Amino acid sequence: MSSRIASASLRRSVQVMTLGFVSGTLLLGLSTAARFRAAQTDTTAEPWSSAQLVQPAEIVKELGAPAKDRPLVVCVGFDFLYQAAHVPGSVFYGPAREAAGLQRLKDAAQSWPRDRDIVIYCGCCPFSHCPNARPAFAALKRTGFTHLRVLNIEHDFRTDWLKQGYPVEQSLPPTK
Repeated sequence: MSSRIASASLRRSVQVMTLGFVSGTLLLGLSTAARFRAAQTDTTAEPWSSAQLVQPAEIVKELGAPAKDRPLVVCVGFDFLYQAAHVPGSVFYGPAREAAGLQRLKDAAQSWPRDRDIVIYCGCCPFSHCPNARPAFAALKRTGFTHLRVLNIEHDFRTDWLKQGYPVEQSLPPTK
């Protein structure tokens, strides 16, 4: 009889250990999944609010205002795109995904009043994948700009600006 009791006791111990292992693994998995989702949310969160996202048609209207009432429009995209066509009056500092372009933007911004109305745009690709708008916006936000917005170029500059017939300027390539 004692071997039956020992065998039953061993089976029960194995069952308890297995249940404990499975429960622990499940809890660890749920905890890891929750941390992963939180990390994904944190990294995909936009640095701007929905109120700071401006549509192209709205900027076109603002560009028609007297010069003192126009926003400073900053292109943070690629040089060849800016040269081909850009928002009239916009300034260019280079792609903000690159350290040099972001630094040029931050250096220029040192002389701007912190309450200056600034609109950032790129237009290189679909806005949801843009490598330039987020770092530029975040850098200026950290610097203390209070009237900062980003232009919602949903698809790309060609589709959402040029094909809409909005005004553009062109720049000549720099001389070498």
